[in-house]
Amino acid sequence: MFVMNMSKVIGTCALCLTPGSELRNSHILPKWAYRRIMDQQAIGGDRNPVKIHAGKAIQTSEQLVEPLLCTACEGKLSTDEDLVSRLGYQEDDSLGLKQPYRFEVEPDLFAAPIDLATSRGLARFAASIFWRARVAPKLGVRSLHIWKEHVERLRGFILNPVTAPKGICFAAYVAVPKGPSEPFFTKAVTLPVTESRGHNSRHTFTITGILFEMTTGERTRSSADSGMCLACGNRPHIVYAPWNRLGPMRTMARMAGESERKGRLANKGERPSK
Repeated sequence: MFVMNMSKVIGTCALCLTPGSELRNSHILPKWAYRRIMDQQAIGGDRNPVKIHAGKAIQTSEQLVEPLLCTACEGKLSTDEDLVSRLGYQEDDSLGLKQPYRFEVEPDLFAAPIDLATSRGLARFAASIFWRARVAPKLGVRSLHIWKEHVERLRGFILNPVTAPKGICFAAYVAVPKGPSEPFFTKAVTLPVTESRGHNSRHTFTITGILFEMTTGERTRSSADSGMCLACGNRPHIVYAPWNRLGPMRTMARMAGESERKGRLANKGERPSK
């Protein structure tokens, strides 16, 4: 619960649980992601990204923010946000991550090892996005269904990243083009969503071309046993995959093709590309 005090919002920080904190306007997704997906080549001056919801596409400047965290906790999360901003696809569509492919996991899927510091930072970032999307009282993402015990384990991991969250694993998949004419995935951003519910759950979100995955229960077994989990693995890897091998990106591409354009976007001849 929080109260307005002139221009300040005073309440209990959702992360450290300190009461009487001045709460910052926290983003579900980091601000740099919004700037990254703005159309720098926009015709007519509207650089806002295209939002696809309920089968409709519209350009909007809307960002998901809510008074949620104190200043200290906002700063705690910013370190991992900065890391991911450097590793993901940049404004010029170049990929910040430079690790070369090392071996083929299965046809068209290639894994590359990353150092422990980077993997743990990616895991904490993923944990913070899933956690924020789940606990924000006003902006809680309806498509995300994470058990309360897992929510609390995520909070504990964010506060104390030395200990991996029990029964939870994280993975990251970097989308790569099938050909030079398919750059849309570099600007792909999706909110957290639950792909499979229950004890053996799977949850995903996408940010500038990197798909983050969180699994629980039996779904963590292969990642944990192989040592490739970003949070607990001793041989953490990332996976490079054609964007059409990643389910959420296929869904996004299909929705973009099928969506009804609204507002100023309806006057443009092109299909939404983000």
